[in-house]
Amino acid sequence: MTPQDNTIDHDTDLDRALLEALATAKGYRLATRCKSCGHWLTSARSRAAHQGPKCRRKAVGK
Repeated sequence: MTPQDNTIDHDTDLDRALLEALATAKGYRLATRCKSCGHWLTSARSRAAHQGPKCRRKAVGK
């Protein structure tokens, strides 16, 4: 998404999918750190949210 108009940037989505495919083909997994606790995240959903499931649950509970 672009910050200005909240529309989906399809080029970025395509780049992300291509990077994921290339990494998987080479035997790698993509990971990012949770913005709340710093834990490494490997699932696509958690990477997209930049939060793991435990931190997402805690954030909803606030």
